[in-house]
Amino acid sequence: MDSRPLPPSKPTNGAVRVLVADGDVLARNAIRDALSDAGLSVVGQAADASHAVDLAGRCGAEVVLLDAELPPDGGLDAMDAIAAAMPGARVVILDPRTAAPMACAR
Repeated sequence: MDSRPLPPSKPTNGAVRVLVADGDVLARNAIRDALSDAGLSVVGQAADASHAVDLAGRCGAEVVLLDAELPPDGGLDAMDAIAAAMPGARVVILDPRTAAPMACAR
């Protein structure tokens, strides 16, 4: 599993710092590439909920993108833990069963 802070994908220069958490490595890489191309700074990737919670604080993410089906129990539990540990972070749940992401701020 690739669950480590990454060097920023591009120089941050004020870019939003994003953590991508998805159990599917292909989806994770596609999201990372799309965000980088849009000028956002991908500062970490996680393959499961526990690593997402750990990395969110360590990499200083401002936005966390969580797969709704993130192993082992889904992204909602991780969202609660991240919101408790990082009240200023914004969490977006990506659900492959719907067309629109659910933005959650707690």
